[in-house]
Amino acid sequence: MENSMMEEHKYQVVICAVLFGCDDSFVGLDMGEGLMIERKSLVPKDSLDKIFEVDAMGLRRDYETARIGAESLDVACIYKAYEYLADNKSAHDYYEQISSELFICLDNQVRAIRLLTEGPVRYLKLAVKLCSETYMFGETSMSCSYSGIMPVGEAYGVQTISKAHCQNVETLRTEMNKIAFPIEIEYLQQCHVLFDRSYLVTLPEAEILLITALEVLFLKSEEGKREKLSKRCAVFIYETEKDRLKYYRKLRDEYKNRSDYVHDGNARKISAEGILFLRGCVRSSLLRLLSTPQEKRVLISNLKIEIEKIDYWPDRNSTSTPDRNVTTNRPS
Repeated sequence: MENSMMEEHKYQVVICAVLFGCDDSFVGLDMGEGLMIERKSLVPKDSLDKIFEVDAMGLRRDYETARIGAESLDVACIYKAYEYLADNKSAHDYYEQISSELFICLDNQVRAIRLLTEGPVRYLKLAVKLCSETYMFGETSMSCSYSGIMPVGEAYGVQTISKAHCQNVETLRTEMNKIAFPIEIEYLQQCHVLFDRSYLVTLPEAEILLITALEVLFLKSEEGKREKLSKRCAVFIYETEKDRLKYYRKLRDEYKNRSDYVHDGNARKISAEGILFLRGCVRSSLLRLLSTPQEKRVLISNLKIEIEKIDYWPDRNSTSTPDRNVTTNRPS
């Protein structure tokens, strides 16, 4: 028996996860470690039913909303299939190793995609399977297999506003290579956690998370938060007077929507459009700070100086709804 355990056999390895929240533009994206995003069908011909150990009806039920087109039963899958030569014990150890490593690796890769492209890209289950060729043990024909289908609990119950679209898979891969989690700079890591979580909750909860993420970037312990946040974020992201004023006003409105919900339970003005806007603000700010890092105190100090030079801010005391957090006359 021991000799049989030490004898090497050829194993077929299959790794697969069906992606939700994206269109077919992601097909061909290199996910690293030999994993690629491939187009596969929910029709059993592509064996997704066998990989995920469900019948054809179960496959449709589980992945109907992952379809990448209304006219097709195709889905985008993170996929890799290859051969591995090992004895049974080594194959088991290898299975345990890659299952653990893949879970972390793919989690980080998917988070990077969500940071770089707008859309709730995620997978609900990761299948890792090793199955040996048939071999003889004495007069008995045998094979050995190790298989696991691991659920990703946080990926369930997501409200999809719009599906992610990739302009260029090679460019996206290059940008993904620049991002590593957790982010070393603490306040940027805190911001990203809040941003990423916004994909996995209801719209009112997302509003809270995204405004808080902007507060992490642009505020310290100070009063007049609504006004300060709106000016600093608008100035940091945009260059022209027109854009700065437009998005300053939009940020003030969204901050008020968040406050109305937190303090009064009023979520009527929280919208998908507002969530997409806030997520874009966090994304633009965070990616810029990842590209050119700076300490938070330096960032805020520089923004204060720049805001003080601007003379086109409207008189908010006469034109806007009072900010319940404002106690100073001239925020910056």
